[in-house]
Amino acid sequence: MIRFRNFLPLVAILVGVAILGAPTRAHADFQIDVTDSSGTTTVFFAPGTGPAAQAGLFTGLSGNGEFLITVLAGIVTESNAQTELDVTNLRVERLVAGTGTLTLTLGANNLTLPPGTGLNWVSGAGGTYSPQPTGGEVALTFQSYGDANNVLLGTSQTLGSQAAVPPSSTVPSTFDTGEATGLFTRGAGDFSLRSDITLTITNAAPAVPGVLDGSIVGFQGHNIVSAVPAPPSLLLAFSGLPLLGIGHWLRRRKSQTA
Repeated sequence: MIRFRNFLPLVAILVGVAILGAPTRAHADFQIDVTDSSGTTTVFFAPGTGPAAQAGLFTGLSGNGEFLITVLAGIVTESNAQTELDVTNLRVERLVAGTGTLTLTLGANNLTLPPGTGLNWVSGAGGTYSPQPTGGEVALTFQSYGDANNVLLGTSQTLGSQAAVPPSSTVPSTFDTGEATGLFTRGAGDFSLRSDITLTITNAAPAVPGVLDGSIVGFQGHNIVSAVPAPPSLLLAFSGLPLLGIGHWLRRRKSQTA
């Protein structure tokens, strides 16, 4: 009879394969808020109002009616390698003359992946600016936060703050904040991520609703945390364990059948 301990190396290999091949999950609560110059906050998307971890296309006015906001998607995705909070194809048009400020806030909590108490972090944003034909201005700030207490829209750790100021011109232009990097200490439990996009936009004259003749900002941004890679020496040491285990198991089988 082959003793159970002869199978231990093979069991260890199978367990390792099962862990590496384990499916990922995305069960986060997700929220998008818009705050205008008057301090009025409008909740555009909140937990329970749509698919978990994703807000689809929506369009609406800011609380003071000065901005028209269109978001193609705000998405959070989780995997063993990284968790990513994105806003894609955001468009903001100023409808009235003068200068106004708008802040779009995206947040997601109940995040569990990737594993590890310390995670690498990177964020960045970019987009396009189309001023009114008569002239306009825009300035942008992109801020990223992490919260080890798992508070939705929490700000316990400021991960980064980046700014971009496109040229003040009647000619459309592009802008890019570049990427900021750092370390997020998430602890042992669930955590949350948050991104704030603050736009200050100036119109020379009022816009006509539906005509898209106001100053318009198109924007995309990301806030990503990823697992900290193991030291190369540790990876090299573990890379040989499965082969050693198989070799040991085959030698034991051969000696027992001889």
